[in-house]
Amino acid sequence: ILGSPFDSGKLNMGPTGGRIDAGRKVMNARQSDSQLVSSALPDRATGNEGHADCPPADGLSGLMSRFGRQAVEPSPLRIFTLGQMRIVVNGEPLRSGGKAQRRPLALLRCLLTRGGRPVPVTLLRKALGEDDLAGEGHGDVHYSRGAFDMALSRLRRLLAVPDLLRLDDGFLSLDENLCWVDAWAVEHWLIQADAQPSPVCGRILLEQALHLYDGEFLEGEDAAWAVLARERIRARLLRVARRLGRALEEEGRWVEAGDLYERLREFFPLDEDVCLHLIRSHVRRGEFAQASGIYARCREVLAKVLGVLPNPAIRAMLETA
Repeated sequence: ILGSPFDSGKLNMGPTGGRIDAGRKVMNARQSDSQLVSSALPDRATGNEGHADCPPADGLSGLMSRFGRQAVEPSPLRIFTLGQMRIVVNGEPLRSGGKAQRRPLALLRCLLTRGGRPVPVTLLRKALGEDDLAGEGHGDVHYSRGAFDMALSRLRRLLAVPDLLRLDDGFLSLDENLCWVDAWAVEHWLIQADAQPSPVCGRILLEQALHLYDGEFLEGEDAAWAVLARERIRARLLRVARRLGRALEEEGRWVEAGDLYERLREFFPLDEDVCLHLIRSHVRRGEFAQASGIYARCREVLAKVLGVLPNPAIRAMLETA
């Protein structure tokens, strides 16, 4: 069970950031997005010309029409999946109700990895272990469907958003137009950043994704469907960031490239490729002391965490600089 809401062209956006209380994230959402995006994109109403390398747009109003209203207006239902899962309803964090919420929330997690698109109920039952639970009893498949129906009913009451969950002809879907999910928003910003012809503008949009990336997808969940979704998000983020970094290097923008790699190193401290390009950015600027210091920290982290030494190419680059 794997997917993204953006594969079908339906986008649903929203802001957040940092490991702070989810309620505060909702309160500060509009202001944080406005500050970051309006500084980069031109706005005819305010006279802000934006970044010279970004394509023309109508500031925040243009962003809303291109990326969806959720880019600047928080949704009543906000689901945080990057790091510890949290649900915020009308600005108030949803409190865990214990065992009674375990299966409804597991059902929600399965739907989130699918990006809200219709999922066969049979697959959801399998993912939730319904068939295994039925087998431990009398093995009646109708009992398994009954348990699923109860989980769905409880989830609807828990989220309290009419028409959010739709069951139609054996398929269950989550309407992404009625909620905001941080992982979906990250993937959206990555798609937009990857599509930009200007690496500088692409990096500004990438920063929105990094602003939301608060940890691994459904941290602690070891089910196969969650692991696959987690790796897909991580791989896409690194791929887009590396492409933008290479484009900045090709244009000789070593300061911007270095800033990008420094941000990436905050999230992926064990990624040797990020470390190599960060060191290269300092070498090309003649900042050899900084480059040596980063290499030393990279060597220490890799040795302590993985028990390995950095790629010899990193050391060779320093020695030949």
